Amino acid sequence: MVEESARAKSPDWSGDMPASFEGRRERIIQAFIQTSMESGLQKASIAEVARTAGVTRPTLYKYFANIRVLYQAAVQHIFIEAARSAAESIRGLEDLDQQLLTIIQLQNETLKTDSVYSRFLSSIVTSHRPDLINQEDSAAMLRDILAISLQPVFNQHPHLESKREALLDWFGRMSIAMVVNPYSDDSDIKQAIDLVIHGL
Repeated sequence: MVEESARAKSPDWSGDMPASFEGRRERIIQAFIQTSMESGLQKASIAEVARTAGVTRPTLYKYFANIRVLYQAAVQHIFIEAARSAAESIRGLEDLDQQLLTIIQLQNETLKTDSVYSRFLSSIVTSHRPDLINQEDSAAMLRDILAISLQPVFNQHPHLESKREALLDWFGRMSIAMVVNPYSDDSDIKQAIDLVIHGL
């Protein structure tokens, strides 16, 4: 479980920049996440990110063509690992109900405890800044994240493959609902799961 996010904390960036391309790229992504948490995504700018990362704007543009590409890289950084963790959490489970419950519980708890995860998931589902993400992009991003989390479910329950679209759509709606109002009781989650499984 992710505690109040360590990602929001500034890493030790004293001294020279990392020598490797990936090291520099990671530093800029972390700077974007930090400035977004401190100033808000609405105010995050290339100039501010460059200052936080300790690089010039031309250097930043060598890694990211614009703030939209940088935002997408930050989303991948935050959510792909979380999705993989969710997938890993259900690998030992065989019961479909328990698998779905575990994934939703994990996402619900992370929304409550990880401010970075919560802020960026909100940005995906609300799409308030068109230069970062539009509605079409947000739907595709959310779908990609959920597909990684749910892949073990499809692997263990091949009959659900034909219902992939419906299940991803349902999980997407659940994610949006949890951003607005995280579940406070597992019984509500179980009831929602019973309804979707009955529908499948």
